[in-house]
Amino acid sequence: MSIATEGTELLDTIVKRLLEVDGKIRSISLIGSFAWFPELARDVDIVVITESELPCDAYWEAISDLPKPVDIVVFRRGERAKGLALALRAGVLLWGDVDDILRQLQPARLLTIRCLDGVEKLAEWLSKQPEIVNVQVVNSTVEAQFVGDDDAQAELLKRIILDGHRIAAFSETTMNLEDVFLRVTKGEVA
Repeated sequence: MSIATEGTELLDTIVKRLLEVDGKIRSISLIGSFAWFPELARDVDIVVITESELPCDAYWEAISDLPKPVDIVVFRRGERAKGLALALRAGVLLWGDVDDILRQLQPARLLTIRCLDGVEKLAEWLSKQPEIVNVQVVNSTVEAQFVGDDDAQAELLKRIILDGHRIAAFSETTMNLEDVFLRVTKGEVA
């Protein structure tokens, strides 16, 4: 059996066992040297993003008898994953959705708000809102990182208008893994 086939079978086994243990896993990613040089790697490094509250030992027990040691880092969905972007940038998504990884890496949504007047006043008002973590004025727009769901975002827009701000455009910028990586390496995302 070739090394490549052995590596593929090992990864398939890891994914299968982890999903059997935790039905609330959102994604499983391979990071580290095994992603690129399985024949040289001493172990397999896995990142799990889950909605479950299972103890980490449950994941370790599921893969403890494999022929190569497996290190697992478990993040609960919504938990801050500082430093994870760099590892995932060079890693491989084994199972799940890239959007779940993006939400983990960037829990705040980037809002862009263009107002007709009073851009500085809007920026100051936004900086006092509990769901806003960062505000920046860019030309005639305000960029703000927002933490919350769609309902909370709709409520924020309603409050902005009720406070008397004249809004010409309100949008959420969707970021991809490359955008998140670039922001992380520049220190823009905590």
